[in-house]
Amino acid sequence: DLAALVKDQVGSRSPIRAVPFQQAMGSGFEDLSQRRPSLERLRSVIEFEPKIPLSRTVQDVADALRLSRIGAEAGKP
Repeated sequence: DLAALVKDQVGSRSPIRAVPFQQAMGSGFEDLSQRRPSLERLRSVIEFEPKIPLSRTVQDVADALRLSRIGAEAGKP
């Protein structure tokens, strides 16, 4: 579960909540009606194989956001 992975990686104690699509994205936002992410087709067409695990990507993004926030706070008077 991606939410649990992110929560664990950033050390959050916040609860995971399911939020209705319209509430999360706002009215008028259009997206695919169903998503079923899979690398199988990509693998079969171009022989793609991810080299960086999802957990590492989540950690890298969390670290970058943390550094960005620290930099922004350091620039405040």
